[in-house]
Amino acid sequence: MEPKFSLKDSLFNRTKVEKIASEIHTVFPDFDRVGFVSQTVGKFPELELKARISWIADSLTSFLPTDFRAAVGILLAALPPACDPTLRDDDFGDFIYAPYSEFVVRHGCTTSDLDFSLQALKAITTRFSAEDAIRYFINAFPSETMGVLSVWAQDAHYHVRRLASEGTRPKLPWSQKIVLNPGAAAPILDTLFSDSTRFVTRSVANHLNDISKTDPDFVLAKLAEWRDSGKQSDKEMAYIVTHSLRTLIKQGHEETLSFLGFVSGTEVDVLAFEIKSPSVPLWIKGEANTGDSKGRSIDSGRGMLAEPPEHAPHEDRQSLILAQPQAQRDSKGQSPLESLSCREARPSDMPNIRMGDPVFFALEILATRDERLLIDYVMYFQNKSGAMTNKKVYKLKQLSVQKNERVRVEKKHPLRANMSTRQLYPGRHRIEVQINGRVVAAGEFNLVGE
Repeated sequence: MEPKFSLKDSLFNRTKVEKIASEIHTVFPDFDRVGFVSQTVGKFPELELKARISWIADSLTSFLPTDFRAAVGILLAALPPACDPTLRDDDFGDFIYAPYSEFVVRHGCTTSDLDFSLQALKAITTRFSAEDAIRYFINAFPSETMGVLSVWAQDAHYHVRRLASEGTRPKLPWSQKIVLNPGAAAPILDTLFSDSTRFVTRSVANHLNDISKTDPDFVLAKLAEWRDSGKQSDKEMAYIVTHSLRTLIKQGHEETLSFLGFVSGTEVDVLAFEIKSPSVPLWIKGEANTGDSKGRSIDSGRGMLAEPPEHAPHEDRQSLILAQPQAQRDSKGQSPLESLSCREARPSDMPNIRMGDPVFFALEILATRDERLLIDYVMYFQNKSGAMTNKKVYKLKQLSVQKNERVRVEKKHPLRANMSTRQLYPGRHRIEVQINGRVVAAGEFNLVGE
């Protein structure tokens, strides 16, 4: 079995610690780099990622001069060259410098050292983001720090500009909470949304996405204002809009869908939905490479000929949700599928997906009117105790359809055992497909160990 990737070991390890020890020793020869490395690395096995940042800051405190400004002066002199200011993205810096920002917070978040400390964070953030550290200063000195960040929003270095947005996000992951009103950074965002670098505009969009969770009306109004200003290119403005609204889109927020040109409560007929393991071919519209002259595909997982969706009986499919083809509407023009009245496969029909393999699924729909469709899918994951309480929404496809147009969408979702972002557990998992915020098809599969 392949060893699990460890993010903490990749970011904070002996090589990285030796690197900063050497850099510090170069500008401060009295620095005991051997002792620093030994003390720091010796405790790593018992520490998680954020704890390692704190521990490195502890070690720096032990080995640097006790005078705060002298110690920070050494750290700043030891920094490598700043990230290339001519780039637009993909240069996040090096995590190993995160402890420098924490060192500044611990010893310099005071009235007497405020200006010095903020300037130190400005220098450090061009090597690695000081987004967490700045939040302590926002809480302790809100007006002073926000004033400085407003100036930084126009700085020549895009990492400094990004800090003005990222550091003031209402719900920044892995970071200190801030007591600001969610809209307090609006003037900063008004400056940064027209930035020329994706690194900055992505932060602006993430910032608005945070606000959307508590004040969607503010976000929609702000995006409309920016879009109408013409200060950002159409392509980048489109990115900012969709990235800012991703949570509201996944929730099927009616005003958001309308803002984007989608109709909430779409009217499509679901002809078929199927979940398969990699070893079992999905049904294929028309002639199938592995099928016969009638377009039937060989279902190698069950040793049978699987009829295409128009004819396949529900009992003979694995995790297939099958609606009547071109479902008839009632006297009010409503399709039975609009309330998710399609049938789900019995538990015994659930395909087994081996951990490490992807799960395949396919959806076939029939448009009943001309409209734009926003298709996402929701994956429900098994937790350690055996319940499907964890879920994540993924983007699938955006398209425009015409009445009576038939559309097939398919997806291969990876289920790697050693992901750094999620622990997978064997057992039942569920996939739901939603169109314009409404669930239209669902099914389950069984994830088995490698």
